[in-house]
Amino acid sequence: MEKNLYRSVRFLTAYAIISSLGFAFALLSFTNDRRLYADEITAKKINITGEDGSLRLVLSNEHRQHPGRMDGKDIPARQRPAGIIFFNTQGDECGGLVFGVDKEKGRIQNEMVFTMDNYRDDQVVMLLNSETYKEGRPVITRGLAFNEYPEGTSLMTRHDKFQQLEHIKDTAEKNRKIKSLIEKEGGKRRVFIGRNADQATGLFLFDKQGKPKMKIYIDDSGAPKMEILDENGKTKEMLGQFP
Repeated sequence: MEKNLYRSVRFLTAYAIISSLGFAFALLSFTNDRRLYADEITAKKINITGEDGSLRLVLSNEHRQHPGRMDGKDIPARQRPAGIIFFNTQGDECGGLVFGVDKEKGRIQNEMVFTMDNYRDDQVVMLLNSETYKEGRPVITRGLAFNEYPEGTSLMTRHDKFQQLEHIKDTAEKNRKIKSLIEKEGGKRRVFIGRNADQATGLFLFDKQGKPKMKIYIDDSGAPKMEILDENGKTKEMLGQFP
C-alpha cells in the first residue's frame, strides 16, 4: 500500500513538472512570435505605434478619427474625415490622406486630399481634388498646392492665441484680432498647379502674403493666357493672349 502511494506521488510530481515545462514552452513560444496573419481584417480604426507606444499612423473612419497631436498634446476633439493620419517619430501629426462626401440642402461636396505638414505646424504640400455640385452646376478644384507659414510660429502656439481671443466679448474687436492673427501667423498659398475654381488650368503664383501675382493658364474657353496682377488681384499686365 505504501509503495503504491509512493509511486502515485512520484507520478503526479513528474506529471506536474512536465505539464509546467510544456506550458512554459508554449507561453514563451507565443511571446517570442506575436505575429498575426490574416487574409482579411475588418475594423473601424487601426493604430500603428512605434516601439515606445507613440503613434505613427492612424487609419480610421470619420467617427473615430484622431483629432491630431502636436508638441506632446492632443488637439481638442473635432470633426475630421475618414482616412489616414501620419505622425512623426516625436509623435506629432505630420500629414495625412483624408476623403469624404458631404450632402446638404441640394449641395454635394466630394473631397480627397493628401497632405504633408510643416514641422510643428500645418499643411504645406497638398495634392487635392475638390468637387462641389449645386443645382447640377459643378465647381471643381484639383491639383498640387504649396503653402508657407511664417518662421517662428507653430500650430499649438497659434491655437492657444485663438483660444484666448475667443474670450473677447466685443464681437467686432474679436473678429478684427482674429483676422490680424491669421494675416500674421496663418498659412499662405504660394503656388498652385492645376485646375482652379474659375475652371482655368495652369500655374498660379502668389507672394509671401498669399496674394495672387502671376497666372499662366488655359481659360475655360480654351484660350492660353499670361497675367501679372496688382496688389488687389486685378490684371496689371497681360503678357500674352494668343488667338
